[in-house]
Amino acid sequence: MDVITIDGPSAAGKGTIGSKLSQHLGCYYLDSGLLYRQLAAWALEAGVDLTDELAVCDIIKDKLSDVNFKLESSDRLRSSEVSDAASKIGVFRSVRDRANQYQRDYVAASQNSVIIDGRDAGTVVFPEAKFKLFVTATPDVRARRRCAQLMERGYTPDLKSLEGEIVQRDLRDQKREIAPLKAAPDAYIIDTTEETSDESVQRILKYLEKYLVT
Repeated sequence: MDVITIDGPSAAGKGTIGSKLSQHLGCYYLDSGLLYRQLAAWALEAGVDLTDELAVCDIIKDKLSDVNFKLESSDRLRSSEVSDAASKIGVFRSVRDRANQYQRDYVAASQNSVIIDGRDAGTVVFPEAKFKLFVTATPDVRARRRCAQLMERGYTPDLKSLEGEIVQRDLRDQKREIAPLKAAPDAYIIDTTEETSDESVQRILKYLEKYLVT
C-alpha cells in the first residue's frame, strides 16, 4: 500500500490537513499523535510515574494487547495534560517501538493507501514512504489555533501559557535522542502560518497530482 506521511509540530494543522486530504484521495487516515495521547492517558489513569519507562511500557503492553482496542478521539485525549504526558513518554524507546509497530500493522492490514500523521512517520516509521510532507507554522499561530479549539470545547485557556507549552514541547520533541522531530530530507515542506487548511490541501494535491490519480 502507498503511505503518505505528514509530520510536524503540535497544532500546525496536520490533523485537519490529513483528514481532508484523505477524503480527497480516498485514503485511510491514522493520527499517530492521537495514538501517543491514548498511551499517555492509559499511563495517567494507572497513576504510574511518567519517568519510569518500564512501568509505562507495562501499562501500554497490556492495553494494546486488547483485540478490541480501537483508537478514537475525545476531549480527554485532546487536553493539555494528556498532550504534555504524551510528549514525556514519547522519549522512551520501548514506547515508540510499540507505537511504531501498531502503525505498521495498521498499514499492513489496510485495503487502501494510508495517510499517517505524526512526528517521525516519514523519518522512522515509514522511511521508505514515497510521499512525505512536513507541516509547520509559527508558535504564536499554533497557540491561537489550539486556543480556539479548546474554547470550542468549553474551556477557557490562557493563550500565553499555551504558547509557552507549545515551545517547550517543540524543544523536547526536537532534542530527544530517539526519533527527534525533524523533516525528512525528501519531505515537501508546508508552512501553514498564513494559509487556511483548504489552501494547504490544494497546494499538496498539486504537488501530488503528478504521482497520484485523484
